[in-house]
Amino acid sequence: MDQAYQIEVDIDRETSDVSVRPHPGQLFTIAGQALANPPQPVQLSLVSDTGSESLTTDAEGNFKFNPMAPGRYELYAQAPGDRRGPIAAFIPLEVDRDRGDVRIALRYYPQVVFSFRDTKGQPIDPSAVQVVARRKDLAGDGKPENLRLLKDSVTLLPGRWDVALSPNPKYYAENFHGPAGDPVERGRADGWNEIVVTSSPPPNAVLFRLSSSPGTLHGTVTASGHEPVPGAPVYLELYDVDARKRLIDVREARADIRGQYQFVGLAPGHYRIVSTFEFLAPDSATMELASPRTVQIEEGRDTPLDLDLYVIR
Repeated sequence: MDQAYQIEVDIDRETSDVSVRPHPGQLFTIAGQALANPPQPVQLSLVSDTGSESLTTDAEGNFKFNPMAPGRYELYAQAPGDRRGPIAAFIPLEVDRDRGDVRIALRYYPQVVFSFRDTKGQPIDPSAVQVVARRKDLAGDGKPENLRLLKDSVTLLPGRWDVALSPNPKYYAENFHGPAGDPVERGRADGWNEIVVTSSPPPNAVLFRLSSSPGTLHGTVTASGHEPVPGAPVYLELYDVDARKRLIDVREARADIRGQYQFVGLAPGHYRIVSTFEFLAPDSATMELASPRTVQIEEGRDTPLDLDLYVIR
């Protein structure tokens, strides 16, 4: 996808002469063995930024994919395992030659242990927060789901995951630490945090440091006649003013029957906000078109901000 080129498309106008001309080049073989105990057929998925290809190995775990273009890939493996449970594995691959020697060893699903501490280092009860997660691979991000922690841990498939905290009126994530040796570059702790879950030691340990002084934002959405707008969607994004980019996923609230909205559990920073029925989960560029308001949230402060409903004219 890094070799793709852009095409401009206008509403009610056909865009013609968009030709795709594949460049000639060599394709490479990816083959090897999936190691399962006891030996059994294994379901494999080979994923790149253009999609995935799946196959099932033979009884001994041998496999061979169709010839592939050079590039980065991720290989995922799953099998029923035995009476103790299913088994799985994940490995990244860099394909720049024929790879007939790939070995991927399946193990029981690994556990991820979550710890939550306040700014003074004191533990916080895991039941006081809700962790959400989504699987991710080179083809894109999966659907977010709530994790059900058993005391402080959960079993996950090996591979790359994003984890975050659901909005909480009592806390916001001030800092985040992933598993030891995790090479992922960190962004803001209150957004998605990528971790690589493996079946190998050391354990998959995740630490959230939480502040008990989140910010709050509230106000009323009104129409052109200054009357409240019940049920109006309100979109809020954490925004880097200097870099002009969104830092975490947009949050949405709905105005109540009096047109009043509220966001809780906000980390300090600059945000952009807009209320409109015109868009559904707008991206940052769409937010820009709607002339959003900019507001600075401070730790532990409730900030009032009334909004005019945005309507395309």
